[in-house]
Amino acid sequence: MEVHHHPHTARKKWTHYFWEFFMLFLAVTLGFFVENQREHYIEGLREKKYMQNLLHDLARDTANYNLSISLRIQRERQARQLITIFYSPDRDKHLADLYYFARQLPRMNTVFYSTDATMNQLKNSGALRLIKKTEIADSIVAYNAAMEAYAENRKTEIETRIAFRNAVGNIFDASVLLAMIDSTGDDMDKT
Repeated sequence: MEVHHHPHTARKKWTHYFWEFFMLFLAVTLGFFVENQREHYIEGLREKKYMQNLLHDLARDTANYNLSISLRIQRERQARQLITIFYSPDRDKHLADLYYFARQLPRMNTVFYSTDATMNQLKNSGALRLIKKTEIADSIVAYNAAMEAYAENRKTEIETRIAFRNAVGNIFDASVLLAMIDSTGDDMDKT
């Protein structure tokens, strides 16, 4: 068996080992700092993207909410007309309107649904921590709590609407309304 001998190299001074250690330490430390800065930069970009998406969601929510309000005002107006006609002494003259409003009111969709895609991403991914300003983070959390409370109210409203629809169905015969609509023919103003 052959033995390989390593050539002898000159012995290094301790300062050489010190400088090697120092350079290695410096490289690792600087690498850590650079990686940390890069991570902060990427998180800043993510924060901006989430805020832009949340702003678009809020714009959609505002438009949907305004539409819901206008439809609710219209429904409230029709409900007042229904009550006025229902309690008027000459309600028999306005049976067509009475039937129309009674059957139309429970069908009007005035329920507001919030756009919660970005909010769900923020909550589920833990990205809410990316928001540096505590006032903004608190406002987002408060808005989310308000939307969750509104979702609970929405369930109650839908249940009430279904109960009203069933009660109206027992009082007002849908075939009468259908006959009134059919009798108007193609005149869309009358319909």
